[in-house]
Amino acid sequence: MILAHENTRKHLSTTTRVEGWDFTFPPSPAGAIPAEVFDQEKNLYLNSTTIALSYYGPSHTDGDISAYFVEADVLHTGDTWWNGHYPFIDYSTGGHIKGMIKAAETNLAKVTEKTIVIPGTARSAGNQR
Repeated sequence: MILAHENTRKHLSTTTRVEGWDFTFPPSPAGAIPAEVFDQEKNLYLNSTTIALSYYGPSHTDGDISAYFVEADVLHTGDTWWNGHYPFIDYSTGGHIKGMIKAAETNLAKVTEKTIVIPGTARSAGNQR
């Protein structure tokens, strides 16, 4: 089953033009459309692991979420952080610079010196346990 933010399902269900890449994505096949969506937050419990999903608000796109693996202290930031690269803000799918700044502040508030941070693009950062 695919789970995503509700805006992600919207974009995957229709033709989506990304002006910054000069590319148009066709609608995804039915099997690739998220079957379950959430709005702000959702917690998953899998194999004794808590995964806290949180919506950033419009940042890279209008459907960006983080996935925090609580017991492991691992934060996946999605494309709100590109390690070593300036992030791409996709204004054509609802992205916004103020949201990217808010996402960066949100990410920084969650991490400690022990947190492993996984960006959407490039290598992870933090303590490599």
